[in-house]
Amino acid sequence: MTRVIQWLRMRTLLLSRHFAQKDDVLVRRSRRVKGATTTSRQQGLPYWNQQQLESSTVVNVGAGGAGGELCLGQVRKGVGSIHVLDGDVVEATNLNRQFFTAANIGENKARALVKRLAREGCCGSQLLGHPHYYDASRDTYLEQLRPDVLTVSIDRYVPNARASLSLLATRLRIPTVFLAISDDADWGYVFVQEPGLNNACWGCVIRENESGISKRCPGTVGATVDPLKMLAGLALYAVDSLIMGRPRDWNYRALSLSRSDVLFSTMAPRRLDCQLCGSAKQ
Repeated sequence: MTRVIQWLRMRTLLLSRHFAQKDDVLVRRSRRVKGATTTSRQQGLPYWNQQQLESSTVVNVGAGGAGGELCLGQVRKGVGSIHVLDGDVVEATNLNRQFFTAANIGENKARALVKRLAREGCCGSQLLGHPHYYDASRDTYLEQLRPDVLTVSIDRYVPNARASLSLLATRLRIPTVFLAISDDADWGYVFVQEPGLNNACWGCVIRENESGISKRCPGTVGATVDPLKMLAGLALYAVDSLIMGRPRDWNYRALSLSRSDVLFSTMAPRRLDCQLCGSAKQ
């Protein structure tokens, strides 16, 4: 097991150097606290596998409010390699809810977030900030890296971005966690897309241009921190379930801060008439 983990870490390091040279990726490593049992409390949880976590690679598309919360949780838990992709820059209006300070204004979000995360971890996680948006039509980055998990938490409405990443993850068989929050910052959803012909894709559950969640939750993050904390915790647990097998009997959950009737959890099935994944799963 030790040799396997060492091989995986070496492979990740070599790929990281390749990407760093290719597209101006910022590479950092979080501190490792020596002689301290920093992960002992979480290792006491059922189904927890720290070795598996530390040998895993997670790619996070989005470094804003939700993405920052996700990455902070990953580096604190000790995910081995954490990639962050975002082409946006830090603005003053981000500071009330995103993991940045006034000193970061004007910086690329992915690079700024990696710098901040390097001071927050305690397990020696490798951190890579990719200062660009992911273009599924031309980028081969995910095909080369083949991460254990992909998270999508784009905090502004980019037409077809989630659909494109859903299709790509289906084709590459990459487990993916989608997270979005409503315009009024009151509610949102977490959806887990897993490989397999019988599993639902993002399009099977979140149908654009129809009534319901697509109109109330178009994928834009609200302007306060409350819903980010609520949804990011759920999404972090979903990542754990994909990496370590922590129990999960749902692939879609919706939660609201103010309304008890917006509390929904289900294992949504694949829709045979889904126009998004139908061709990809043939």
